[in-house]
Amino acid sequence: MDAVSSLREPWQETLFADLLQSIRVRRSVCFRPTFGAPWSSRLAGTVTHFHYVVSGTCWLHVGGMPEPTRLCAGDLVVVPPGRPHTICDSLGTPSADFFELVNAHGADSSGALRAGGCGALTSFLCGALVLENGAANVLMSVLPPLIHVRGRAQSAGMWQEAIAGHLVEELQTGKAYREPVVTRFADILFIQAVRAYLYENAHRVPTGWLAALRDRRVGQAVALMHSHPEGRWTVDGLAKRLAVSRSALAEKFSQLLGEPPHRYLARLRFNIASERLRTTDDKIASIAVSIGYKSLAAFSKAFKHQLGMSPIEYRKIVRLSSANEMTARGNQHSVHVDCAVSGSDLVGQGF
Repeated sequence: MDAVSSLREPWQETLFADLLQSIRVRRSVCFRPTFGAPWSSRLAGTVTHFHYVVSGTCWLHVGGMPEPTRLCAGDLVVVPPGRPHTICDSLGTPSADFFELVNAHGADSSGALRAGGCGALTSFLCGALVLENGAANVLMSVLPPLIHVRGRAQSAGMWQEAIAGHLVEELQTGKAYREPVVTRFADILFIQAVRAYLYENAHRVPTGWLAALRDRRVGQAVALMHSHPEGRWTVDGLAKRLAVSRSALAEKFSQLLGEPPHRYLARLRFNIASERLRTTDDKIASIAVSIGYKSLAAFSKAFKHQLGMSPIEYRKIVRLSSANEMTARGNQHSVHVDCAVSGSDLVGQGF
């Protein structure tokens, strides 16, 4: 059984589609390290990381997970924000910070570098991704500590090798304006990994967003909030709409999603608001009303509490950042490695 056969109600399919459509990588930095045994590299920070094993084998240990994971050629892993992790040839090898290795061994303009000893080689395509909306993105409540898509898995097919190949080719060519192309390939790689995870795990994860969708009461409550985020949804209102016990719904919702309905609704609303602030010229007051706020002041206060800045500041920063990126992309000599090592926001967040 898989997600396709276990979650086929129309409201379930709509939620899956909405989730995948919400994924958007804003910025990326990629490297192509080749390590010779013995080697061990640790990474930490608030961004999302991916590692695609081009050749060789290695171990991956993610903070908070009890056991390390063995990786082979063709495997792709995604580690969500806030998860320090180590990749190594052997679990006993002392680790070094990834960027210390980058600085010491000098990655070239395509992100390639060689580090470690003279033993067996393992090559990677690695990336750090900044997602739109950050913590407000509903996706953050869906992802597990680790997504591991095996190269030989049915859900993987040929897409991992194909997308990774296109990404590496783009890194190597040195063409002008390559940054947005690289980011879009990274975007596709990430969304495919998430889809593969949903496909394989929708029917068996015990808690989280996927488990919530399997529960008719909680799943339909989530669907109602997604279809009408402006609604004045309360536990009482949801329970009456679904003809279920208020206490049972509240308990099950928090058990499966790790937060009560009002907090889930708030994140959903800010995710929608953030997207409209980025992609439209809609008035902020109009955006506020569309997601259920009666006043601009109340919306601005809640938005700042959730994202750390006012809606006006958010729109200005995002658009200024986009303008600066376009200016930088006009210089074909501007490369990922230079930006990363000199201290971009990706490195600042601990690639």
